[in-house]
Amino acid sequence: MPAITYFRDPFAFTATSGLEKTLRRVFNESVDLIPLSRELMTKPSLWKPEFSFMFVKPGITGTRSRYNEIFTDNIFRLEKEHLENGGVQWAECAGAYHSFDGIKWEPLQGEHREKTSSTPHIGGNAIGPISELYNIAAKENSQYSDIVLPRIDVVMDGIHKTITIAYGNGPALHPEDESAQIIARFSDVKNTPAAVVEKTIRNDGLLVASGVIPQYGWMRHGENTPKSMKDFMDILKGHELDRELFSDALMARLARRSIDNGLITEDVLTKPLSEFPTLGILPNP
Repeated sequence: MPAITYFRDPFAFTATSGLEKTLRRVFNESVDLIPLSRELMTKPSLWKPEFSFMFVKPGITGTRSRYNEIFTDNIFRLEKEHLENGGVQWAECAGAYHSFDGIKWEPLQGEHREKTSSTPHIGGNAIGPISELYNIAAKENSQYSDIVLPRIDVVMDGIHKTITIAYGNGPALHPEDESAQIIARFSDVKNTPAAVVEKTIRNDGLLVASGVIPQYGWMRHGENTPKSMKDFMDILKGHELDRELFSDALMARLARRSIDNGLITEDVLTKPLSEFPTLGILPNP
């Protein structure tokens, strides 16, 4: 049975809420979804593309990432081999920061930090958080954690669209890598930096790095839900269709590459691949 593995470990403060639900919109029950602790990530057998065709490196809760500490040289070697043997990866928020050579943390207030990633797959820099987005989000009259709702520009099914998507302290992506391509840009940020970047790795592996959080969507809330969360969910509900289409298109992009690489077949999807939305490559500005 093919599998998707994803990093989940309380030591790393991983944020995986909504992840399995998002994956299940595209991959049916014949695909195992397997969380990996930092200990399990050291096992070479779990990185074989024939076992796990896809790995997810999620975001975190908070602003102090331990990924450089956790993703050791040994784990990076296994991760790199997975990609170079045709595997695919979705790296989101903190995962996206750590997919780039350079990591720059530049909050509006507080300590600025800069470091080199222990898992660099894409040349260039991941720089965040994007202070401009919090100014934009303030117009929504909602406060819920550090999640806000910026707009991104994409080409979906051949049509240029601007959609609203969740964001929480993630990076603007600045690739300096000829193999990297941009599939989404932040609409309302100066110079419209990349929000989602993909790179084809040797032997047709594929890495998708995302500074936004497409799996974070509307949820039903009860009487005891804090008002700030109710307000935020009410805002999310109005953008749910576009979010689902964008999320499905991202996952289908990873699925298509896995099919092309012979790691899975189309019958592990919830519907034929041709019925999922598609995302195009954006030109450089």
